[in-house]
Amino acid sequence: MADEAVSGVGAGAAAAAVRQVWGQSFLDQVAAGASGSSGGGGFRFPSAEEIDSVIRKWEAEHETIIEDGEDIGYLLELATPPAKDQASTGYVETARASLKRLQEQNMSMRSYVETYIEKLLAAKRAHQGQEAESEAAFSRANSITDGL
Repeated sequence: MADEAVSGVGAGAAAAAVRQVWGQSFLDQVAAGASGSSGGGGFRFPSAEEIDSVIRKWEAEHETIIEDGEDIGYLLELATPPAKDQASTGYVETARASLKRLQEQNMSMRSYVETYIEKLLAAKRAHQGQEAESEAAFSRANSITDGL
């Protein structure tokens, strides 16, 4: 059951979104951990290459959101009634209100993605710092044991 939910058989759109960002191998690792077949369990922090890949995907999504926002702004500029009658102006005002809500949603997505990218970059920096500290500690330990 856990394997099905994580691999996407029963998870639907959420698993598809995770698969698109992290890839199937990530879901397979999660499924292995959920089913208990991974041995010791636990979490493995993604490699720098994996994090970079995820960041690039989110940056590409960010660019798409920006382009969509520009398109929405252009549509708002174009939304003018063809005539001054009530039906025409009412229809255009309804369309403009809808486009304004779409623009607000676009701006919200843009802000969310910008924040998420910043968090990914911060996690990457923290992970790199921890790796550097670990490498330095191992180097010190090796230099001590080499002298024995």
